[in-house]
Formats: sequence, C-alpha cells, structure tokens
Amino acid sequence: MPGLWNILLAAGLVLGLYLAVMLLVQNHANRLAARLLAIGVSLVAIAIFAELVQAGLAPRPALFLICLNINVELAFGPLIFLLVRSVLFPERGWQRRDVVHFVPITAGCLFWFVLWMRVDDPSAVLESGLDSVFPLIPFLSFKALVLFGYLGAALSLLQDTLESGRRYVQGKRRLDLRQLRAWLLALSIIPLVIYVTAFAELLGVTFKMGSDTVSGVLLTGLVFAILTLLLARPWLLSINARQARPETLTAEARQLLRRLEADRPWLDPDLDLAQLAALMEWPENHLSRVINEDLGSNFYALLARYRLAQFETLARDPDARDRSVLDLAMDAGFNSKASFYRAFRQRHGATTPAAFREGTQVSS
Repeated sequence: MPGLWNILLAAGLVLGLYLAVMLLVQNHANRLAARLLAIGVSLVAIAIFAELVQAGLAPRPALFLICLNINVELAFGPLIFLLVRSVLFPERGWQRRDVVHFVPITAGCLFWFVLWMRVDDPSAVLESGLDSVFPLIPFLSFKALVLFGYLGAALSLLQDTLESGRRYVQGKRRLDLRQLRAWLLALSIIPLVIYVTAFAELLGVTFKMGSDTVSGVLLTGLVFAILTLLLARPWLLSINARQARPETLTAEARQLLRRLEADRPWLDPDLDLAQLAALMEWPENHLSRVINEDLGSNFYALLARYRLAQFETLARDPDARDRSVLDLAMDAGFNSKASFYRAFRQRHGATTPAAFREGTQVSS
C-alpha cells in the first residue's frame, strides 16, 4: 500500500509542476489570477515533494524540509482570497500593501528556521515528533484560523458581490460566481480533513496511513480538483475575453465610453481606477462593475484598447515617420514597453509594431 500512495503522490507532484508552468507561460487575460494560482499550485507541489523525499534524507535536512513544509498552509488562505478578489475586480491589480497578507507565512518560516537551528539532535526530534520541541496544537490552531479566516473572507466577498451587485451581476456571470462559491466550499473539505486528522493524531488517535500520508494524498486530490476547475471554468483566467455588443450597452456604459473618447484620460500613463472614478463621479466599485459587467472587459484592457488605437493613428501619420515606435507608444499613453507589446500582440498576433507602421505608410 505505501507504494501505491507514493505513486499517487508522484502523479500529483508531476501534474502540479506542469500546471504551475502552464499557468505562468500561457498568455491569460487575467495575469494576476493566473500567477496567484500558479503560486498556490507550486506550494502544493512543494508539500507533496516534501512528503515523498523526507524519509530518504539525512536527519538535519529532513527536519529542515519538515519545518519548511509545516508553514505552507499559511499561504493558501491569502492566495485564495487574493485569487477571488482578482477574479471579481481584475482592474485592481497587485498593490504593495497586499504583501501584508503573507506576514503569517513569513513569521512562521522564520520561527521554525530559528527552532531548526537550535535543535542539537534532529534524529531524536524525527523519532519523537515535532511536538517534542514545540507544542503543535496551538500552531495548528493558528494555521487553521488563518486558512479558514481567509476562506471565509473570500466567500463573503463573493456573496457581497452577488447580493449588492444584483443590477450588474446577471445571467451567466451570476451563475459562474455561484459555481465558484460552490467550488470553494467543496475544496474547503480537503484542508478540513487534513486538520482534523492532524489534530486527532496529536491527541493520540492513530491512523493506518498516518496523518502526513493522508495530507499528501489529499493535496494530490487538490491539484486534480484545481485542474478540473480550470477546465470547467476557463473564464477564471480570461475575465475580459468576452466583448459586449454595442446594442446591449447600458446608459452608464455609453456614458463612460463617451467620456473616454471626449476627454481621453487614458493618455495619462499613470491613470488608475480611482482617478477615472473621480472623473466619472462614481464610486470605484460602481465603475469596476460597469467595466466588468456592462463592457465585458477590465480596467487595464479597456485603457489598452484606446491607447493601441491612438498608437495606430500615430503610426499612420507621415510626420511621425522619423520617431521610434516606442516614442509613439508612450505618446499614446502606454507606461512601459512591456505593456505596449503585450497589448499589440493580443490584437495583431505575430506582426511587429515596426512592420505594422511600414505597412500602413506603404498603403497610404
């Protein structure tokens, strides 16, 4: 039976690494969501790897791997919350203050590293268990509180969006969010079982497989569950893939588009959601919902559309022939070479900006 569990763990490890790489290299519309999910899957793969190899290592590196692995769950809660938020509000992007969500895992890793450094006899600790050097029940309680606290916050954010945004969250989008909520509730069963078995073992209950093996197998199941979720709900990582038809636009969406065309605020490379909301005299959440639900886009994709159209206009101007492509892109409102080329590739595929400009000037 141990051989079978090892095969399952190895399969989960390979699948997890493959899924993480695919999430990072593929060109998803919602890049932040893809990266957050890739980090989460990578951490699951690390946990599976630790379960597979720790038995064959020397005592000190084995203990180090265990001390590192015991903190992995502290990242899952923040990642779930940030992932749900990026799906609901992709235009918000990553902000510096978001690093505060990873204070628990940073503190946990530092604490266990110091503890590992102070262990004189790692063989004895491995034989007697980590609870011989530190009481694990308080630490497990802390990890469970962090995980399920963030999970509750993510579910609350979904529920608030469904309830307060009835006017904006309709049809298939409402169904998608309900199914995402159902998936989160279903996936929460996996860490719940992991923590229940861990607590039970610390309290003296023995399992034929052992709580570590149970955790590894369930984490493998989590990788397969995430893969199934992505196959069933690809919209999670392509939130701006659909485009609203002009005849279906609401009055507010038309008002926003008129303001963008008349005032051209997107020429400011530092324009953010708060500034555009102030220009429209709308709350930020209201503007976000209009862009997401009525226009079928996100904030940065909407700006990129106008900036790219402005670049194409400048590229056709014979008077701008002596200027570089990048200069024209900056004049169009793009704030970096990377953002310009990414937007250009999404519209024109393999054609380069230089080739596009040459073609337009030849045809003119």
